[in-house]
Amino acid sequence: MQYVPVLSADGKPLMPCHPARARELVRKGRAVRRFRKGFFYIRLLNRTDGEVQPVACGIDPGSKWEAFSIVGPKRTYLNLHIDAVTHVKENVEKRRMLRRNRRYRKTPNRKPRFNRARGGIPPSTRRGGGGNSGLLGF
Repeated sequence: MQYVPVLSADGKPLMPCHPARARELVRKGRAVRRFRKGFFYIRLLNRTDGEVQPVACGIDPGSKWEAFSIVGPKRTYLNLHIDAVTHVKENVEKRRMLRRNRRYRKTPNRKPRFNRARGGIPPSTRRGGGGNSGLLGF
């Protein structure tokens, strides 16, 4: 069972309440129903302060599913299982192929410098090119 988030009259988050309690508060006119980004919560009309308990948020990022849990010392307030983003691998492969195709076209472009990953010499010092090559006798 998912508990309903509660905001005080001045917008401060309070402890979540049971759905039946939230319905009762709305029916008696002590709270109003609100939605934010698809989540339902209630906002109290006359209460500005309240005791809050420590809660912990757990996140389990997976390859196909992601899980989120909000747990207090006595109960679990929220459990969510959400589809993980799976289109990244295909997009990276597509980007890689487009880049490779651009490199093989007959257009004037700089060749990839594979010596950078190995820590090779910079192009300005290779084959005697550069500003001081005549002085050093290379």
